Amino acid sequence: MSMVPDYGGALPKKYKDAKNPIIKDLGIPALYRMIMLAPSGSGKTNMAFHIIKHSPNVYAYLHVICRNPNQPLYDYLRDKLEGFISFYDPDSAPTVDQIRHTPLTTKKPELVIFDDITTDKHVLEKLANSKRDLQAILKDFNLVGVNEAMIFRAYNKCTAHIGQALVIDGTKGQMRWNFDMVLNPGEL
Repeated sequence: MSMVPDYGGALPKKYKDAKNPIIKDLGIPALYRMIMLAPSGSGKTNMAFHIIKHSPNVYAYLHVICRNPNQPLYDYLRDKLEGFISFYDPDSAPTVDQIRHTPLTTKKPELVIFDDITTDKHVLEKLANSKRDLQAILKDFNLVGVNEAMIFRAYNKCTAHIGQALVIDGTKGQMRWNFDMVLNPGEL
């Protein structure tokens, strides 16, 4: 596999956002926390693939923690990102301190995807060192004016059709229908 030049790293300083650059094609910052909520078979892995595909030269390494790494999209990524991707079983997932794969001097973040393991309590305890309920997520993701009932209504609205998801953006403190539509909590 040949190396792709880091065009973003070669840009003059006036074009760079040193703190947290925006991924242009997605309109999200390179450093973010996001929860995608949708039923099984609705396309969450497809949406994760969309994020990766539209984030060239943004992440130094990709970590995928999932029960089933033998899916067509993951097979494709394994082939295309050889040497830059690792898969972990949730039962033996690394701790937060063990996850960094590249030196901090690369100044590029690493992307960690948890695929369909939100109900595995022992995995969440190992990775986050705490049990989180919906109230903790509301507080942690800075969803001002949003309560549990609103999240359930938003989830039902966003997942009424196959391939759609509720996205909780921890950076902007927003709930979105997929990426594009910001949901107004007052309308839920």
